[in-house]
Amino acid sequence: MIEHDYKVGDLVSYCGGPAIVTTTDGTFADILQLDGYTTLVTTLDQLHYLGPGQQYLREAHTMARVYMLVERLSKLTKEEQDGRDN
Repeated sequence: MIEHDYKVGDLVSYCGGPAIVTTTDGTFADILQLDGYTTLVTTLDQLHYLGPGQQYLREAHTMARVYMLVERLSKLTKEEQDGRDN
């Protein structure tokens, strides 16, 4: 049984991991798995909607990962520029 009327942008849990619905036709959904940055098609009954509280926590976790990635890329860019200066 489908537990929610899914729409694009909903944060969901798929196989215990966070995912975002990218498209849906009411029976199937394309999702982006946030842990592995992979996409796949699944039936809606395989998804678990993350309610507002859970969604807030997942969004905070995702943003923290994005900030860490930006920091890592900035550090690599700085090291690359320092290497050119020498």
